[in-house]
Amino acid sequence: MRGRWHSYRDTPLMITFHPSYLLRNQSNTEKRKVWEDMLLVLERLERPISEKQRNFFVREPAARSAFVILRRAKELTRIARLRSMQNRSNEVGR
Repeated sequence: MRGRWHSYRDTPLMITFHPSYLLRNQSNTEKRKVWEDMLLVLERLERPISEKQRNFFVREPAARSAFVILRRAKELTRIARLRSMQNRSNEVGR
């Protein structure tokens, strides 16, 4: 039933998940399904939809993990630089 247009007494209806379901199931895939339903409603109302709105919740898990790896690599590089600077200052002090 979800994700398709229905009609009740000549009134168009878009059925989606109940908010409590989303609170129990916090996965982005379920939130994305509701968001797609809302985009269909906006289209039906002929409301403008930005590219940012269209791509909300699209971020792939692989892209997310690559982002985390990149952030960790930058952090390790920064730590290595700090240690190198400390070693140099210790050598100068001897």
